[in-house]
Amino acid sequence: MKRLSQVFAFLVAALSFAAFSLEASAQAPDGLELSLEGTTKFVPGQPLRFFATAYEIRRGELSPAAGAQIRVIVSHQPGTHAAQVEAASDGRATLEVPTDLEEERFRILFDVRHQGLQRTFDITATRDMSPILSLRALTTRVPLGSP
Repeated sequence: MKRLSQVFAFLVAALSFAAFSLEASAQAPDGLELSLEGTTKFVPGQPLRFFATAYEIRRGELSPAAGAQIRVIVSHQPGTHAAQVEAASDGRATLEVPTDLEEERFRILFDVRHQGLQRTFDITATRDMSPILSLRALTTRVPLGSP
């Protein structure tokens, strides 16, 4: 009988823990985070590419925010979305930001929305002032046996 009551107590504790875990995972996340990989230097006319991973925060733990909406707003076009994607099941997405402008710098806002939460992240992109190197051959044909 004592053994049966121990097993019963263990089962009640296990079921309580399982119910608590299900309840915690069913509740809305506490917050959002975004990881960005990419450069902030741009050459006009060439898009900036960012690899993003959206995360939801639950009880201090990060997990991928599958299906999160990520919108990009640029300072020179404030009323429109320069890009918009939905994060994959692993929270990842690729974003391309157009740079069809002659400004020296501009702000990029990343607006993340997921399960009723919204968070905005911003960075500043600056024009790459490095000289562009262009190589051309002086002749298109090289005679056989020439050095």
